[in-house]
Amino acid sequence: MYGTNYSSFRTTTWARRRQPYPIPQPGMANRKDVPRTTERGREEGNHPQFTTSPIAYAHDVYHDAVEEHDINEFLKGEGIYSFSGMRWAVPEFPTSTNDLFGSAYRICSAIIQRFAQSSTPGVERRVVSLRGIRRTELESGTEACELPSFVVQATGPSFQGSANSTPGSTELPGIIGYTSIASFLTVKPESDIGTAADNIGGMEVHARQLFRAQPNRSYVRTLALTEKHARLVHFDCAGSQVTPLIDIHQHPRTLVRLVAGVSSTNERVLGLDDSVQWTILNGMKAQGHVTARSSNGETKTYPIVEQIPIPRYSICSRGTTCWRVRDPETEEEYVIKDSWREDYLSAEHELLEKVKGIPGVVYMASCEVDRGETRDFRCASTLRQYQNRKASRVFLHSYGKSVEHFSSVLQVLYAFRDAIVAHQRLLERGVLHRDISLGNILFGNPDAPEGERGVLIDLDLAFLATDARPSVKSDHTIGTRLFQSISVLYSSQLGELAWEHDYLDDLESFLYSLAFIVLCYRPDGRPIPTDEDGPSIAWSWAEEVPEDACEKKQSFFGMGTVTIRSSRAVETIWGPVCGALFNKFHRWIFQMRTKKGTLTRRGRGSASPLASFHACRDEHYSTVVNMFDEAIEGVRSLEAPLSPPMVPTVSGSEDGPALPPRTSVKGTAHDQLQLSSSSPVERTVPNSIGSPLSPSSPVAHTPAVDARTLVASPTPSTPTVTNCKRRLTDDIHPGAPASKAARFSLGDSHQASTGD
Repeated sequence: MYGTNYSSFRTTTWARRRQPYPIPQPGMANRKDVPRTTERGREEGNHPQFTTSPIAYAHDVYHDAVEEHDINEFLKGEGIYSFSGMRWAVPEFPTSTNDLFGSAYRICSAIIQRFAQSSTPGVERRVVSLRGIRRTELESGTEACELPSFVVQATGPSFQGSANSTPGSTELPGIIGYTSIASFLTVKPESDIGTAADNIGGMEVHARQLFRAQPNRSYVRTLALTEKHARLVHFDCAGSQVTPLIDIHQHPRTLVRLVAGVSSTNERVLGLDDSVQWTILNGMKAQGHVTARSSNGETKTYPIVEQIPIPRYSICSRGTTCWRVRDPETEEEYVIKDSWREDYLSAEHELLEKVKGIPGVVYMASCEVDRGETRDFRCASTLRQYQNRKASRVFLHSYGKSVEHFSSVLQVLYAFRDAIVAHQRLLERGVLHRDISLGNILFGNPDAPEGERGVLIDLDLAFLATDARPSVKSDHTIGTRLFQSISVLYSSQLGELAWEHDYLDDLESFLYSLAFIVLCYRPDGRPIPTDEDGPSIAWSWAEEVPEDACEKKQSFFGMGTVTIRSSRAVETIWGPVCGALFNKFHRWIFQMRTKKGTLTRRGRGSASPLASFHACRDEHYSTVVNMFDEAIEGVRSLEAPLSPPMVPTVSGSEDGPALPPRTSVKGTAHDQLQLSSSSPVERTVPNSIGSPLSPSSPVAHTPAVDARTLVASPTPSTPTVTNCKRRLTDDIHPGAPASKAARFSLGDSHQASTGD
């Protein structure tokens, strides 16, 4: 068996005692029985932020990690535990925190030196005290928080040192890196230990950093210690779990097992997926490899070309990790996607199998299922108290970058046009995407034919319609906040009366995705400073509270100036062709939303109030696709040479004369379109009720721009780099407001950003 199959890995006998529980239905707006954790760790619903195991679990969880007789020999020989006094060599009433720290450090160091060592070269564990280290000496720039007392530094195939540390040094490094930490321990006096919630709150920041720094992490376990007690704290994609406080003097063997367990040299016991490993050179990761099942069912080891960055802002999330790998035999590149889905959701591999062959939809070459569940790591008696997640791996064809990495107008138009067509084809097979965003629209491979120039990915949250369940309610916790439709956002207020989530909601998400590009970027891909009008409008949709984001989007369609300002911003920077597309699409979505709302309200109580409306689905898609086709033709027409009178033509290729020198071009792209009677562009801007504004309305004219700088040549070759959503952050848009950049970028797109 290759890789890590956590379902067969025993951490405790408690993990095997599974109990049946009611499976919640997906898509319901008020899933009171399922905790929903936002990206900042708050949970909604009836369940607490964490679960608490019985105390017996703490004694049993690492029972097989260390042999009983080895523990007895250790306790007798090290002089740090007294059998007669039945206590560790820890002051009963420490006079200072230094006394307590020193005693705890000696005990933990002795346990790790005895039970957490390996005969494998390059695999080591040691305790490093952070006592007295300033906050700034921890790398990664994490938010201000209390440091752990000790960390267990590790070397091995999943760890690497910090750039400034010295390999093999026994001295405290100048920088402690999360990339080299196996676990951490917090030591406090009994009077300061606080509640379980306090312990989790103090440890969560560092656990989250371990998940970020170690992409093959499945769970993190850490310890809280006092002069009397210990508590094991566990973090995974389903949230967190704690044990009750354990009396370390009455149960010395349990303390040994806990410290040895969280410091284990067995990476699977530490919570690492050992199907992903690296070769370590001079303490740093060199070549990585993923062992996975190939398309023909064989086990194969693939060299990692790169880890595709996906921000992870919340521990409780899908924990998606993507690797671009190369087949060692064919040199073909693929993307391996690992994730943890909530177990009531349709498995992505099942949906990808169902939609195979649709142009413009990511193609799955193979998959691995039953890779484990979060309940395999936890106490079975707590199963009803959290939402279980299942691990899966899909093996995908590699495509281009996500659509915000464009370099020309035509690239954008081609990608959106083909992605919308692909969305229609998905719907014809009963699959509704429900998570349309910029990160889920990729460019096709170089020289991709029509229909594959834009590719939809990420069907994790897609809904599969069946005869028994033909539709699904809107749910504000599903999707990416900035791109969610108004109906989806409004579901936070409607609860069980939430409207149906249909293809029109996804088309509205396409509008917001396009709007974000044309409001926040220039036609050549350069970002626009966020203090300008366009970005300020688009970023306002990233409000963390659904009601606030809903209000901002309603103003985008409403009676105020936002509609005029956004239209002006697009037409000024992107020109009249893209301005007309933006206005038409904007107005059409407004009209469809109005009709859908009217029919829904009138048909309240009927089985299918939107049946007649949805019967026009093909017509709706045709209308939107035609908008993009007209815009594409409009942009292409601008590529024709501008040859003013009295200027000699420069000889060109057989396809036509070359463009004249820039200095001899008269007029602008804006002027050329206005003078062309055959131009398909409609010079209108929608007002609050969808009717055209008069030509005298305050819409700014495009400043003089050479046609060759306004539009670029046909879609250039796009490097095949990623096949996974890359969330918009301030790294992608340098001027992104700090308060917004993290809000709409999710660690788990099922949990819409409310505040990675």
